[in-house]
Amino acid sequence: MISKLQFQQLIQDLENRKMIPYHMDIAQVGNIHMVNLYNHLDSKVISSSVTTGMDQSLEVATLKALSEFVERSAFQEGFLNNNPYCQTERSDGFAAFPKLETDYLVRTKDNSLNEAIERYVWATWWDNTSISYDIATVSMNDKSFWNDSISLLQEVNGLLGIKTIKIIKPHFDKFPDKEVLIVACELLDGGVITGGACGNKSDQQKTLLRAVSELSRHALALHRTEVDELSPESFYEKRLCYFASEDGFELYQERLAQMGNEIVQLPNLKFDAEIKHEFLDLFYVHRCLFENQPPFIGGKLERLCL
Repeated sequence: MISKLQFQQLIQDLENRKMIPYHMDIAQVGNIHMVNLYNHLDSKVISSSVTTGMDQSLEVATLKALSEFVERSAFQEGFLNNNPYCQTERSDGFAAFPKLETDYLVRTKDNSLNEAIERYVWATWWDNTSISYDIATVSMNDKSFWNDSISLLQEVNGLLGIKTIKIIKPHFDKFPDKEVLIVACELLDGGVITGGACGNKSDQQKTLLRAVSELSRHALALHRTEVDELSPESFYEKRLCYFASEDGFELYQERLAQMGNEIVQLPNLKFDAEIKHEFLDLFYVHRCLFENQPPFIGGKLERLCL
């Protein structure tokens, strides 16, 4: 565990090197802290310039938000410097971790691999109806299943109204100890919002919390469009709002009506490397990406990849 002294020293080092974002917003939902960091907002709905961390610990939530900030900075720096591992449209498969614990290398690589698996498997499952999957309906009141995630789900329910929650687990090969969890909240007024994550089967609660954390960000964004009567502008926002609509929900139901008998065949990794960056003495950054990795936030609007 990172001590408060280590945390404070890291923050001080970042401040001394002018790396702390100008703005920090902190909120608490039940026992979960949410930290948003940004220099500016590029949207009133869901800003791509904001990095977010959620955790029971405020310090850990802050470190998660900072790590995501470092990921983006390292990706942009590598792109500008013609780093061959950074010449892609998006930063899928990037992970950063502060060098405060002895196992930072292993944990960063695992986080990086998890994101690459999640996005490859989810995109392939949606695009290819021959892919098989498990699906279960889980009550929001099932405290033993949701555990730490339940307060976030209750917040989503208060914002949008949840009718049903489904857990979708596409089948894939090569990593028998891992699972991809897609949490789909079907809304009372129609539509669906999602959040997903990949993690070890033995640590499902942490994987669920990451998936529900992403889902709650989508819920907040959708709620803003409704309350403030905002129109979606970015591709991400338009996709989010599409699947919250009647047409999007119908397409989602059509996909769930298809149960194939194939599994996602994961190819070899194209990238599995450390990413050098300006602050590598403080954060380790790693990238994993599979050969022919399908677009996640990309392709047609009508893809439930969010």
